[in-house]
Amino acid sequence: MLETSYDALKAQLSKGVNSEKLLEAMIGNLKMQADLLNKQLEILKQVHKKKE
Repeated sequence: MLETSYDALKAQLSKGVNSEKLLEAMIGNLKMQADLLNKQLEILKQVHKKKE
């Protein structure tokens, strides 16, 4: 879902739509993706610790 949103923003950017606001939205989207991946990594670490 986040990746799809990012791709849509990227497509709008190539059309020349208000690039500053789009770039801010793209950066925010990437930050959300990074946060989600970090949370998933923490969950995996916790599961791995419980298995030991």
